[in-house]
Amino acid sequence: MHVTLTTPIAAPPAPAPQPANELAAAYRGASVLVAGGSAGIGQAILAQLLAGGARTACLDLRPPQDEGHRFLAADVNDPDALERSMAALVADRGGLEHLFVCYPLPELYPAEGIFHLIGATAPYLRDARGSVVFVASTSQAKPVPRGRSTEFTEVLAGELSYFGIRVNTVVHDHFEARGRGQRPASALDQPVVYDDVVQAALFLGSRLAAKVTGQVLRVGKSSSR
Repeated sequence: MHVTLTTPIAAPPAPAPQPANELAAAYRGASVLVAGGSAGIGQAILAQLLAGGARTACLDLRPPQDEGHRFLAADVNDPDALERSMAALVADRGGLEHLFVCYPLPELYPAEGIFHLIGATAPYLRDARGSVVFVASTSQAKPVPRGRSTEFTEVLAGELSYFGIRVNTVVHDHFEARGRGQRPASALDQPVVYDDVVQAALFLGSRLAAKVTGQVLRVGKSSSR
């Protein structure tokens, strides 16, 4: 079965880049690749990483709107193109430390593309004892089954832990505009926004979570049910 992983998570346009916070600053100087970073949550993650001083690269079929990122035009279903792109990136940056994958997780079952992507990046992530963070929404046409996202993360984390690579996943509610005049009883009653998910992903990829792997971090009420 051939599945093309080229569609970023459906969401409103990413907000304007915000000043870097402490989590983004933890990536200062690091070589980071965001797959599916041309729009949506991937674009928002790229913007925060760049503001924090990371050496960012975007892997997608079209370039991101923001400048300042190394762009790698490649289809994850083309292993040869992926390997060439990774070799060029590492030759330029000296390595790869973190990978964020911002494709809808349901499209990864079954799909050779994810294995091509991991296969092309794992040798460099291994050298850096790096991290992989998947980001997925519960609001897509094919929702992420709770058990399936957990199994996917645990299995991949188990395989890559041998090489010192951490693997975690962020599953989040769909993005909504904040209602006017509403006074939510708690933060959990508020709609999920980009920054909620970006910070969760940055935490899991950072050294602050150096001993965390195989975990699914759920952001929002719906994704936690």
